[in-house]
Amino acid sequence: MSNRLRMLMLSGAALAFAGAAAYAQAPAGPATPPAAGAPAAGAGGAAAAPPAPPFVLTSPDFKDGEKFPVSYGDIRLTNNVNTCGPDAKKVSPALAWTGTPARAVTLVLTMLDVDAGLGAAHFIVFDIPKDVTSLPAGALTADPMGKFVAATNYRMEAYSGPCPGAGPAHHYVITLWATDLAPGTLKPTMTRDQVIMALTGHNVGVANIIGLYQRPQ
Repeated sequence: MSNRLRMLMLSGAALAFAGAAAYAQAPAGPATPPAAGAPAAGAGGAAAAPPAPPFVLTSPDFKDGEKFPVSYGDIRLTNNVNTCGPDAKKVSPALAWTGTPARAVTLVLTMLDVDAGLGAAHFIVFDIPKDVTSLPAGALTADPMGKFVAATNYRMEAYSGPCPGAGPAHHYVITLWATDLAPGTLKPTMTRDQVIMALTGHNVGVANIIGLYQRPQ
């Protein structure tokens, strides 16, 4: 089992996401053997289609399984001191991806803290055009297009940065879902769990990256 999948399975909500991903990426069943006398592919018959490139999500700011930049942390002031970190700026992650499946219609991007309760959502953004291949740092800090799911753990209208309690670093799973959902299918009024249900059976590809964040001690 991959490290990414293990992180996804740390919470009930993340498990539901992982199940949907597994459904989307389950290997096809055994191929039907050619009829007797039919030419085999590559032996005078039709050439086999080249394999699709892998669907990969990366960040220019951190590597998979490593710590987030401190600027990604949230802003929560107590006596004019940011308890999430003195250098936390609530800057949403810089992300880039390749290999978007040809069947994709829209993309959905989520970020879950899988060490918090049922998997605290820090953003759920939908209706990303399939031809978009990157988001610069800070792109999700505001929500000019109204494409965020608002009814998440924090009733947020845009990105909510990491700010775990005292103790070990938390794992934040950022997942990019390639879906066959038409624009407008998902709504800003939906809850996280309603999004999970809507994605089930409609994923044509999924890519993950994990970042860690620890509150300054």
